[in-house]
Amino acid sequence: DLKNIYKSITAEEASIKQIRFADKCDNKYPTISRLWRNNWGNIATLFAYSDEMMKVIYTTNAIES
Repeated sequence: DLKNIYKSITAEEASIKQIRFADKCDNKYPTISRLWRNNWGNIATLFAYSDEMMKVIYTTNAIES
């Protein structure tokens, strides 16, 4: 579910998916969505990068990047 958030095309799309994640998982994992909400300003800046740059940022696999 978190992968759906950070693989979003835009910050707006990711924000909507983050809200859906919170609605679905807050009862069981409240800390996860709280951390995302508290750090959303930092996370949202990632969506300003190109797809190629995002791939380099989120992967640690040298072959993938």
